[in-house]
Amino acid sequence: MIRAVLLFTLCTLIGVCRAQNDTKLYVVKDTVISGVDTLKLIHTKVKVWIKAKKRFSFEVGPGDTILYSLQKQNNTRMKYKVIKPNEEEKEYVLSEDIKNMPLETGAGAGNYTLEFKNQSFKTNYVVIDLKNVKSWKRIEKLKKEPPKQDSVSVVIYDTIPRVVLEDTYYIGAKKNIKAGFEKVIAFEFVADSVPCYWSYLVGFGKKYQEDVNGLVNLETQQPVGDPLVAYFNGRFQSFLPSQSNRAKLSLKGPGVDRHFATTDFDTTYGRKGAYQLSLTNKDEVVGEYVYFKVVAFDFVKKEEIKVPVSEYKKMKIAKCSSK
Repeated sequence: MIRAVLLFTLCTLIGVCRAQNDTKLYVVKDTVISGVDTLKLIHTKVKVWIKAKKRFSFEVGPGDTILYSLQKQNNTRMKYKVIKPNEEEKEYVLSEDIKNMPLETGAGAGNYTLEFKNQSFKTNYVVIDLKNVKSWKRIEKLKKEPPKQDSVSVVIYDTIPRVVLEDTYYIGAKKNIKAGFEKVIAFEFVADSVPCYWSYLVGFGKKYQEDVNGLVNLETQQPVGDPLVAYFNGRFQSFLPSQSNRAKLSLKGPGVDRHFATTDFDTTYGRKGAYQLSLTNKDEVVGEYVYFKVVAFDFVKKEEIKVPVSEYKKMKIAKCSSK
């Protein structure tokens, strides 16, 4: 049967079939789409007398593909011939119904004939259906997507600086009754204020604060703004030198134990706890000015993005390691 034959052949060649009314759709790996539409041409019934022949003729146009179906009304012995325009003919036994058999059109366009022969002593009827098959094909070049890479979620943070303290402190001489020669400057990071990092700067001299806040970037000749923020961001490498022959300083707290008598600065991880800058003047007569500044840096989540693993390996990820 022609429909069964077509379906089997095309499905075998290209793998996937889906029927929809009289239209068949064939898909090959999402690349080639082709199909067959059938147009019903003739539906008729012919009477074949006892021991007689009956002919039915029809025209086939150039390039037409014809399917024919034959259905006997009575179960009697019959044969039929297909006679081509060039008078070539071929005989078949009509033992059972035929459905959608392709007509051999090798002789080209012209008049084709179906000749029925009733071999029994009983009149029979044959229902004839002719369909014209129109095929179509569409090729689609699908773009190949690049292979998907494994991705990593990366959290982007904004760095928010906040000044914890900044001032210039005076330490009196040992013989100065009004101004003590010892001083303790304390600050603390409690649970809800522990930064990711914090930086400090210590300098000596009454005008050190004024001088350091007026620093200019030698490359751009622009003010550096907050020098500790510029230092933390890597835009500033060092500070004005200063020293004291009179004062002795120590900075202590979680993760910090420093002693100095010259300009000193550093950045460290934020840790919960109390910190103290202890100042002692060893001079009997002359006092000392000490500048001390602390800036904390909080990381505030801005957004979360996905990046390929290959790109992630190239990224410098700043992590908040505060405790």
